[in-house]
This record gives sequence, C-alpha cells and structure tokens, in this order.
Amino acid sequence: MEVKEAILSFLNSQKMMNLSTYKGSLWSCSVYFVVDEDFSLYFSSSDKSKHIQQIRSNPQVAFSVYDSHQNFEDKKMGVQGVGECKKLIDVHTAEWIAYLWNKNINVRNGCIRSCR
Repeated sequence: MEVKEAILSFLNSQKMMNLSTYKGSLWSCSVYFVVDEDFSLYFSSSDKSKHIQQIRSNPQVAFSVYDSHQNFEDKKMGVQGVGECKKLIDVHTAEWIAYLWNKNINVRNGCIRSCR
C-alpha cells in the first residue's frame, strides 16, 4: 500500500480530530470530520463556537487525528498538520461532503468548513 493510500485509509477510519486555533490565546477542541482524496478535512461547527470565532480572525489552524484505542506497546499511528480553514461555499463540493458526512458521521449542526 502506498503512503498516500495508507494515510487516507487511516483518516477515513477515524471520526474525530483535535483542532487548534489562535486569536490572542490558544484554543483546542475536538470535532467530527471527513476527508477527501486531496487531504482536505471537513468539519461542521456552530458559528457561535469559540474555535469558529477565532478562525474568522485567524484562519491558520493545527490539527491532529489519532486512534485513542491503540495499545500502548504497539507502533502508533496518527496524522498531524497545519493549514488554513475556511467556510465551504461551493455547492457541488458541499453536496459531496454532505454525502460523506451522512455516511461516515451522521452528525448535523452548523456549517461545514474545510481545512486544507
């Protein structure tokens, strides 16, 4: 299995990521997410949430995805990164993401956002 396929397979096997934002102070939260073939991560959050308020002022975010059920002795697997977060406005992409969301997560609240 290629590295890209292995990472996508891992990300698709997970449902939550830790998202960190910054606007004068650091903030960290957990959000449900889905991923596409280009490694864009999508999540849904309320416009009133602290992390969305911070993203509006500073779209730079950090994230981590890991399987909390991994055994202590086993080799660890996780993905960490940084990117820019923005509100998703493309209707065709939103329809596709909504399909993935309902298939994998089935959680509905707020607007879908993209981190890349």
